[in-house]
Amino acid sequence: MLNANSSLRCSKHFLAGPGRDVFLEGNAFFSVEKDSRQTPFVVHARSLIITVLGTELNVNARSEEAEVELTRGKVK
Repeated sequence: MLNANSSLRCSKHFLAGPGRDVFLEGNAFFSVEKDSRQTPFVVHARSLIITVLGTELNVNARSEEAEVELTRGKVK
């Protein structure tokens, strides 16, 4: 879920490419499941690179220092 005044970008090859990388500006809640190819899901938010390991998390990248709030699961 993307909050107001936020944006999320990804490659046009997101589902077929070697990685599932998204680029967040603002604030978003992610609920991520492993895919059949076990492709990593990576969130780029300001200075953070978050590798998601099948989980739920909120990422706030509105200020200079991005924050991650883990609801369930694991991240690297």
